[in-house]
Amino acid sequence: MKKEKFVEYMNEIEELGKIEREISASFKKLNKDFNFVSFARFETLIIKLLEECMDDKAGNWDSWVSWWVYETDFGHNKTLSKSPTKNGKKYPLKNSGDLYDLITTK
Repeated sequence: MKKEKFVEYMNEIEELGKIEREISASFKKLNKDFNFVSFARFETLIIKLLEECMDDKAGNWDSWVSWWVYETDFGHNKTLSKSPTKNGKKYPLKNSGDLYDLITTK
């Protein structure tokens, strides 16, 4: 997969999460007992497909993509996104493009 497409898909997943939170907030205004709307099954499917397409293996983690999405919140957790190492080398990540570079580094 080309880097541009990978970044596009990662940005789309992040955007869908924002929309999901906005929908949930709107429903919460209508009914204070409402919990949330979730598209988690679709998100999980897309992430699994990306991981498979990228042959994504992160050693101790299941995959770098899952780690990036769930643990660093797409890099918004700056502490975690500055710390990944691969083959003993540190790879600070600022965005999904940096993540692509990390995954494709041998």
